[in-house]
Amino acid sequence: MNMDKTCELLATDFYLGKLPYKFTGKYYGGGTLGTFAGFLLAMAMPANERFFIFSIVLLTLISVFVSHRTSLFYKTGDDQRIIIDETAGYMLSVAFLPRDLNYLIVAFVFFRIYDGLKPWPIKWLDKNLKGGLGITADDLVAGLFANVTLRIFMH
Repeated sequence: MNMDKTCELLATDFYLGKLPYKFTGKYYGGGTLGTFAGFLLAMAMPANERFFIFSIVLLTLISVFVSHRTSLFYKTGDDQRIIIDETAGYMLSVAFLPRDLNYLIVAFVFFRIYDGLKPWPIKWLDKNLKGGLGITADDLVAGLFANVTLRIFMH
């Protein structure tokens, strides 16, 4: 497998980002699938917070690289098939919080709201940062907003 295909595999969360096209003929909805992948990943993670944070940092670095390469491969910007950024953003939304089902579900909802509505500065990042950093940064800030909101509502 060449580098472009390997990056595509990772950027689409093992082709999960291409799944909506199979059912609808459009790529819309991939972000929700990427968030769901993060939900499953967070559930599967060990309780060790250091390992969890290391995983988020590693996933973020991978996201920036593979998102950039895949967007060049697709000849697009933030393509709907690229969903690893939502996975990384969701993981940040549950960092340093209990990973019980209630928190994970509420984090999912808050993350999707912030990622969809893109309040400032999320929208600014989405519009002004380019490449893999731009693809990933807006989702990380949405994850941070979701994390803070979750802390306010759940504590």
